[in-house]
Amino acid sequence: MKSLFSIIVVLLSALALTRGAKWPIGYWGIPKADKGCPSVSDQGFVFREGYRKHDTNSDSKWSTPLNLYGDYGRKSMEQHFCMKTYETGDVEWPKGKYCVFKAWAQDCPAGMKGWDGYVFWDDNDIFNSNKLVGEVPDGVYTYDTEIRYCCKVDGMDENAEISLPNTQPFLLLRYGGYCQKVAGMNISEQWFNWDCANIFPKNSAGGYYPDIDLGTRYITMFYCYYTPAEV
Repeated sequence: MKSLFSIIVVLLSALALTRGAKWPIGYWGIPKADKGCPSVSDQGFVFREGYRKHDTNSDSKWSTPLNLYGDYGRKSMEQHFCMKTYETGDVEWPKGKYCVFKAWAQDCPAGMKGWDGYVFWDDNDIFNSNKLVGEVPDGVYTYDTEIRYCCKVDGMDENAEISLPNTQPFLLLRYGGYCQKVAGMNISEQWFNWDCANIFPKNSAGGYYPDIDLGTRYITMFYCYYTPAEV
């Protein structure tokens, strides 16, 4: 049986290997966590931020906890984004199962599926107060909302860890039925359920897109919230 000391050494070595991990090359975005977008001042770019306010009906629900940035409630929800609008970087997204937002008018990063992947929210029809601010993912934003995605779908082992920056909290979008493990990070699976239009609702999704429960009137999206592990 391994000693406690040898286990600690292995864990510390694994953490050391990933402490210097960088965000991948290409154009993409991730949900903004309640702690803000990750700091990337040492990586040659900054995340550009924006948000979409959905006007929903009166019965939206969410998990506890829900570590999304912004206001959300039974009658409205703000999706906030951290968008990478610079191609800088020298590593590609690692093999796994997860999704990110597609950057406006850009191809998905190398190795990702989903140039046609989308989710369509049929937002509230009556006195609609949808709002769009700042840098947002590729999509269509009117009285309704269509957002487009890029997904990694080549993960074969649910227990395999990938290497991403692991010194600050961040969010990915779940794909394939489970949250992708990231070396040196704890995971909390969370969700938000939109109560969409109740008059002839037209919610839909197609192509490669994050895990959702798609109902006639409701859409539930699943988030993976990562926080640095402590040894």
